[in-house]
Amino acid sequence: MGQISFKTGNDVWVPRPSERDDTILLEAGFAFKEEIRKTLGVHLDVDDEDLVSFFRGSYSMDGYELTKAFEDEFHIDGCMGLCEILDNFFFQVHMIADKAVKVWIEVNEVKPDHKIGDKVVWAQSPGREEDFEITGIDTVRARYLLFSEAAGHVRTGDGTHGYSVEFEKVDK
Repeated sequence: MGQISFKTGNDVWVPRPSERDDTILLEAGFAFKEEIRKTLGVHLDVDDEDLVSFFRGSYSMDGYELTKAFEDEFHIDGCMGLCEILDNFFFQVHMIADKAVKVWIEVNEVKPDHKIGDKVVWAQSPGREEDFEITGIDTVRARYLLFSEAAGHVRTGDGTHGYSVEFEKVDK
């Protein structure tokens, strides 16, 4: 398996930012608290670490389910406004993480090791390595588009054109 982080000029390995990183969730949590204050006129008196822990452990992206879990965890009364805010929360997390990845790519000067047409190996899950062809390179997000006819991918027209996979998760 490829590296999961890149070396900086200081010889420090810096991992790719992720939607599950505490710093990403904390920034989204600040925005969430501010949205609650602005939209609902309520000051949410919840510790930042508890909020990050709640969102890190939340696997539902449905606003209603998140609101119910939020009510249970923090003993507050939910409402439709909270439901709508929570419905949008993971979109906000994704946007914050996407910006962090773009900065990470620029700061670490991340470049692809492969080119279009290269045959590579990618393990979708442990012990399940498969051969793919690189059919696209997204340098903005540091991802390859990996094609496999065996996986049912199509080169043109309707259908799945491949898997979008981080540079560091692909081996020769």
